[in-house]
Amino acid sequence: MPICERAMADGPCTPEDRYWILATLWEAALGLEDADGVAKWQPEAERAATATWMLDDSTRPQLARLTALLAASPLKRLSLS
Repeated sequence: MPICERAMADGPCTPEDRYWILATLWEAALGLEDADGVAKWQPEAERAATATWMLDDSTRPQLARLTALLAASPLKRLSLS
């Protein structure tokens, strides 16, 4: 995640690049089960989307797949025991 944060801080990027960086941070936070990170990056990514397909056809389906993988993780089953 520091790479994404540094990419935004290092200089100007296109609005599309900014969206993809923020979406990556959102996905990483979800994958790390970092609720604070999700709460931070989700609204920023949603505001930065320059086209609805970015959220609807790419990011949200990816987040759904990631959520399903996390739910099915053997590590989750171990922690429930």
